[in-house]
Amino acid sequence: MENESSVEAAIRSRGWLLDAMLRPFPIGTINVLDRDLRYLYATGADFERVGLSSDVVIGHRMADLLPGEVVAQVRPFYDRAFAGETVRFSVPALGREYSIHAWPLATPDGAINAIVALARETPTPPSAEALPPRLRQIAALIATRLTNQQIAGRLQLKTPTVRNYIEQIMERLGFASRTEIGVWAVVCGLYHPTDDEVPG
Repeated sequence: MENESSVEAAIRSRGWLLDAMLRPFPIGTINVLDRDLRYLYATGADFERVGLSSDVVIGHRMADLLPGEVVAQVRPFYDRAFAGETVRFSVPALGREYSIHAWPLATPDGAINAIVALARETPTPPSAEALPPRLRQIAALIATRLTNQQIAGRLQLKTPTVRNYIEQIMERLGFASRTEIGVWAVVCGLYHPTDDEVPG
């Protein structure tokens, strides 16, 4: 198709620029696929992590590189992107879980014969053992929606000490808020909310 080859031609003519901008992409891969799910462009640090390179991927169909069940899972979402939608979904592949964000790549005349798919590995939350017992205790109390002052009173600590513990938790787990700590504490089983609990 003329539009399809124009997408390829544009990528080929500006490939060096795309590579310079996107190859260092640290948290996944950026891909352009045609309607046969053939990679017209692919780059990103995650290719090396799974033993592939963009040179190996480009020009091949997804079905040539990934298990059939993975292709079957992504195909309906990519079909929606070819129909003009922006889609987000998760898929397991190559022993990892990936979050995919895909959208149409329309030519100037509005034809959609290629899509862009941004794939990022879904991080596995740290286990409870990532924290020492005292910090796990603080995380569990955060999940109960207690304030710093209430936690300090419950554990017979000073409020600045609790604040310091919370900063340590966020630093160790890479979190940016108390909410993330609370959710993590529930996911890890440090705190089990009850159905009749009244939110604080």
